Amino acid sequence: MVAMSILDYTTKAAAEDESVVNLTNRALQVIPHNGDRPCVMLVMEGNLIILNETDRLALATYPGLAELHLDSNLVTVIPAKYFSVVPNLRVLHLSRNNISSLDPEAFSGLDDLVELDLSHNLLMTLPIQLFRQLNNLKVLDLRGNSLEVLDSNTTDVLGHLRSLDLQENPWNCSCLLLHSIGELNASGVAIAGPGALCASPEKQAGGGLLEATAICYPSPPPPSSTAKPALLTSPGPVSTQQPRGLPGMSRATLMSSQNHSISNKETQAPVLGNTWTFTLCVAAVALSTSVVIVCAIKGPTWHKLLSSYRHRRLREEDNEEEEEEVVPGVFLAARIYAKHRLDAQQPETFAYGQENGRAEKEEEEEDGYIEDLYIERADYHAGGGKGYSSAATEEEA
Repeated sequence: MVAMSILDYTTKAAAEDESVVNLTNRALQVIPHNGDRPCVMLVMEGNLIILNETDRLALATYPGLAELHLDSNLVTVIPAKYFSVVPNLRVLHLSRNNISSLDPEAFSGLDDLVELDLSHNLLMTLPIQLFRQLNNLKVLDLRGNSLEVLDSNTTDVLGHLRSLDLQENPWNCSCLLLHSIGELNASGVAIAGPGALCASPEKQAGGGLLEATAICYPSPPPPSSTAKPALLTSPGPVSTQQPRGLPGMSRATLMSSQNHSISNKETQAPVLGNTWTFTLCVAAVALSTSVVIVCAIKGPTWHKLLSSYRHRRLREEDNEEEEEEVVPGVFLAARIYAKHRLDAQQPETFAYGQENGRAEKEEEEEDGYIEDLYIERADYHAGGGKGYSSAATEEEA
């Protein structure tokens, strides 16, 4: 109903201007070029279109095109900026094709796009970059694909939607993965969900997507009229007006913020498997802190003990050096003492030698030989020394 209401104005305008080109079920392999007449709506359902470069050049001949219906064709891939040649496009239907991947810039240039139908394709993932430039998008149909989750940033990009159809997809209904759907629902986006069922986990398989989202992210209870007002710590009248800092905040925005805080609490829950690791880390920190404290307290004492030990060793080494110096001193003293004794004995030895010389002289005199000191040296050598002196002695006798 929402999609039909959005398209009412465009459909009526096309009927009045007679600018609708309907080529349904013609087995066409390429999009035909436009003539001179203006065309607002081009319907080519049930053909063999694959959207190649030839089709892109043909679309460029429809500059005023506002609606393009390519349902039930053979489209598998949409290249980047493919529809930028028709910048005025407001409605694009690509349902019941074989689209398995979308370039992140596939819809770049379609700033006026209001409705996008991608139902009954083979999409497993949905790049969130697809919708960053589609600020006017109101209706998005994703039925019958293979989507399991939505990107966590979906709310920031698709928060301005009015209708989102998520039926006939194998959704993973884990609370962590349903966060984006819960925020979209809380922000006022109408999610068509009677046929949106959970495929995993097993305990929620077969259940409804919206029911699982409500369990994971329950909406806050409505305010009760009988509830007592909060007590104030300071006297004064209680103001029932909306705070000045939140002038445009709606109930849906408040609900989304509360759901976001609940999801943050769930994601920040401690993991039981890390308890032992945390305990060991605490024990290691406590042990290292104790060692540092003990070293700080006992450090001065240990330093004194080490210093005294080193001083004791130095004193022992000094004593050994003194003993080594004393021994040569003793020997030196002994030598000096011996020298003095020798000096004292020399006069006695000299006297003893003189006495011995006198005795020998007396013995020589007793033998009868007297040495004549007045014999000339030349006669002594001429007489043959001793023999001459002996001969002269005999003559004198």
